[in-house]
Amino acid sequence: MAGFLELASRFGPELDIFEMPDQLERIERAKGALDYAAKSSLVVDPAEASQWLLKQYNEAPMERPRVFFHSIIWRYFSRQQQHDFRANIHKLGDAASEYSPVIWMRLEPAAGQQHAELTVTIWPSFSR
Repeated sequence: MAGFLELASRFGPELDIFEMPDQLERIERAKGALDYAAKSSLVVDPAEASQWLLKQYNEAPMERPRVFFHSIIWRYFSRQQQHDFRANIHKLGDAASEYSPVIWMRLEPAAGQQHAELTVTIWPSFSR
């Protein structure tokens, strides 16, 4: 719990964790993950997602694949944030090359389903 409190004090109200009160095992796993994060050298970049995406792309080594992955976040974005993120990832994809591909992986709820689905888009679209 000390690690959780340390992490919470570092990020204050920006740290927002929601767990169902009847899911004690899940709460303990979340606390364990936060304890680990508080004791490690992990860095949290507070930024709007579409801008963070551009920053990460520009800081990555050239001629390497760039993989962007997200999981169960899309529904929390506003329509504008979804539009901006999609526009930026497509902009990066359009600039991709065979030696520096862009891969967008997302695990998000399937439309009208109870499960999540993994979708992958790779730029440039070439086949070998």
